[in-house]
Amino acid sequence: MSWLPFELGLALRYLRPKRTSVSFITLISVVGVMLGVAVLIVVISVMTGFHQQLQAKLFGFHSDLVVAKMGGHLDDYPVLMEKVREHKRVLGVSPIIAQKVLVEPDEKRGRVPMDGLVLWGVDPETIGEVNILPDSVGLGQFELGETDGAEYLYQLIVGTNLCGPDSFGVRVGENLNIYTPGELQRMKQAAQNDDGGGVGILSEPYPVSGVYDVGFYEFNNQIVCSLEAAQELFKME
Repeated sequence: MSWLPFELGLALRYLRPKRTSVSFITLISVVGVMLGVAVLIVVISVMTGFHQQLQAKLFGFHSDLVVAKMGGHLDDYPVLMEKVREHKRVLGVSPIIAQKVLVEPDEKRGRVPMDGLVLWGVDPETIGEVNILPDSVGLGQFELGETDGAEYLYQLIVGTNLCGPDSFGVRVGENLNIYTPGELQRMKQAAQNDDGGGVGILSEPYPVSGVYDVGFYEFNNQIVCSLEAAQELFKME
């Protein structure tokens, strides 16, 4: 075996000893190492795929970078959006509003009559640049504009978890009533004063136009309306 490389020749020499017992032990050792390496490769591949899927779901609903103002909202966000968009590595920009609200369905079908949820106000024209929401609607349609019926009401989409029996059990076409913390505070203050002044106006119903599923439980437990509707709701105009 002089024509073989030194390392390969040495390995072949000791892999084929004359004693049968030693050969069997060598075979067991080699097979054991092979199985160990194979299992390690499979585990690493599975964990890498899981990490990539989890990362895709997280960043599919949340942007890579969020620009916010401490203690308030951005009044000049259109100007800021254009400045951010000028950066060569920015692929998309979209304004959002995320606030806690109290939600009550018109149809009491599920086990939860009322719940506090996160309401997202998004721009339907640009949200697809930074979010997978437009492509994640499985029931109904991604429609956040005003209805064209007898009453012009802002539509919204809901996460699939809110359609289950353990939550609201809401369906496409039904209404949700949304109350902001400011409205509840005004109603509480008016009740304490007992003078009828500053009574909060009850929420108009918001028709559900679609149901989305982004594959992540926490994100599927939220509601989404248009940016214009959120601005009116939270008095940000």
